[in-house]
Amino acid sequence: MQKIIIIFVIALLSVTAMAQNKKVAVFDPAGNVDTSMKEIIREEISSIIVNAGGYTVLERQLIDRVLEENRFQAGGLVDDSQMSEMGRRMGANMVFVTSMTTLDVNIYISCKLIDVETARIEKQRTALTQRGANDLLNVVQKIVGEMFDMTNSAGLTDVIKQDSKPKIPKQTNEPASKNVEYNFGFVIGVNSEIIEDNIMPYYGNSYNILKFTGGLAFRIIWPKELVGLVLQPEILYSQTEIHYLMYEKNYYHYLKVPVNMMYRLQVAEVKPFALIAPYGIFAFKGDTNNDGIFYYYDRNYLWSYGISVGAGFDVWKIQLSYNYSWGFGDHVHNNVYTISAGIFF
Repeated sequence: MQKIIIIFVIALLSVTAMAQNKKVAVFDPAGNVDTSMKEIIREEISSIIVNAGGYTVLERQLIDRVLEENRFQAGGLVDDSQMSEMGRRMGANMVFVTSMTTLDVNIYISCKLIDVETARIEKQRTALTQRGANDLLNVVQKIVGEMFDMTNSAGLTDVIKQDSKPKIPKQTNEPASKNVEYNFGFVIGVNSEIIEDNIMPYYGNSYNILKFTGGLAFRIIWPKELVGLVLQPEILYSQTEIHYLMYEKNYYHYLKVPVNMMYRLQVAEVKPFALIAPYGIFAFKGDTNNDGIFYYYDRNYLWSYGISVGAGFDVWKIQLSYNYSWGFGDHVHNNVYTISAGIFF
């Protein structure tokens, strides 16, 4: 009889211990962070939960299969009840969800552990990175370790101790210029120009063939969460080969100084923008069969000005753009189509 009681107690303790191992479904982090970084963060979270004891993490293949069968993606689950329902279908007791939001150059992180039966948040921690994406992994390790009462255990790589209360970013009087980015770069492109000669209209309008443009650019970026402002002055050299109706051809050279003002979306790796740019032009003649308006004014140079509008996108350090320019000078009205590419450092 005594042996039977002992066996019963051991079995009861085993069942109780097994019952304490709660199954957790760890979803992919949501937010505009690189896919490879999301995978690393998910694996790190799974490792911390497993090593905390008392939890079993469901296989990723099972989670992905259930989401696919229900035509969901982890980033498409918008509320806690929806996440709980998906976790229940996976056979989980709890789901772990992570969201990341870009604030200026840093990233705000929220981690939640949700009970699938009640849709109640059992544990939650939030934090803000201090070095953009560079300290994202360490910050995630810190707050997840706190959620499971771990500060320096196996499964945490270089975890830093932190107060149990979530820290609120301190309000400082640091100048806003610290959030401003500066880049220097080179721009090259091709242009096609239509010129209306206001002084000698009997020459007729002229159309040039494709010619090149290129020069230096300096960029100032004020990053925002959604839309950023970019100021990009440039010094460009252009050469045009102009075909008049009465003469064979003229070669003109230009120094153009546009000041591009861009509104740029900050939501992805590819950042589209729209631009408007006032500009000034200094034109001087090259090898010509006819001096055209230079001959009329008996000078070797002319000034002009205008405005450009256009659009393009930035990806990595590369910028591609298209713009159309209207010239408003007294001597020559020129309309220019330009396609250009730039690289910034």
